[in-house]
Amino acid sequence: MKNKNIIIWLLAIISITSTSALVTLLLTKPDANQQMCHSSKQKNRPDSNCHEKKLMSRLQLDEEQKTKFINQRKIHYRTITPVFDSLKILRTKLFEELKANDPDSNSISLFINKISEQETIIQREGVSHILEMKKILNPSQFDTLINIYSRAMIPAHKNFIRHSHKNCHKTNKNR
Repeated sequence: MKNKNIIIWLLAIISITSTSALVTLLLTKPDANQQMCHSSKQKNRPDSNCHEKKLMSRLQLDEEQKTKFINQRKIHYRTITPVFDSLKILRTKLFEELKANDPDSNSISLFINKISEQETIIQREGVSHILEMKKILNPSQFDTLINIYSRAMIPAHKNFIRHSHKNCHKTNKNR
């Protein structure tokens, strides 16, 4: 009889836990649009096509603009992808050198210079891409694009400084 009661209690606990988990899942489930923007190939890796569609929607492009927009983005990605690949390789080599027991300062300087060259290419290509987009968009659409890109590209440096040095002022006041 005792074993039967224990089994009933265990089943009740499992049932309550399962029901709670399902309710929590239903309440916290992201909406369908957000789910569509994640590729099934890689976890938490946004699907660029979805973001492209969202961007086109926010810009309110007509059909002709959409075609030009997509073509320009393809050209941009064809140009920029090898540069990002190169940057990844260079940064990996830089950190490998930094991990070495006796890092070579000349190698480190060389990697830094090569990384800077690649970042310059990225900046130039980014500006070129935006100027090409400007030819496709009307002034209102271009303002929207600039607002979106600037929020994505300009780091929030003030907040970083404010948060990273939060406790420094307390220490200095106590002296």
